[in-house]
Amino acid sequence: MKSKGKLVIGIVIGSVLFIVSIFVSYSEYRFIKILEEKYTESVDGIVVEKDNPEKGSSTWVFPIYKVSYEYNGKNYIVTNRNGTYSDYPIGKRLAVKVNPNKPKQAVIDIYTETHDEFYNSLILLAFSFILVTILSIYKLLNNTPDSIEDI
Repeated sequence: MKSKGKLVIGIVIGSVLFIVSIFVSYSEYRFIKILEEKYTESVDGIVVEKDNPEKGSSTWVFPIYKVSYEYNGKNYIVTNRNGTYSDYPIGKRLAVKVNPNKPKQAVIDIYTETHDEFYNSLILLAFSFILVTILSIYKLLNNTPDSIEDI
């Protein structure tokens, strides 16, 4: 009976983590959809400045990029405030998504290259939790022992 309690706890924890992964996935999906609805124009930009914040803090540190872009004949600069693991050199061409109603509002389009990886990770995570849950249920139904001492 002791091992059944452990299995039930494992199933509950696996289920909670699976639900959390679904919530995180949906939140990321909505965030990307909001960006796509607001920033509908895509233009080329060029990295003009790269700043590496001080290392040594207990938080993750990402480079901050300033990207110059042109929209309707006017030049603008956008600064990313979102973390990206990519290391772009000065002069690198990047896609910039622009709000056509307010061209000063723009985002560096790092999401097209990173959100697919994020979704793949979530799919793998969800598959892992499903597999663990199925194996736990199988073990519970077949009453297999946890260790040699349980025999």
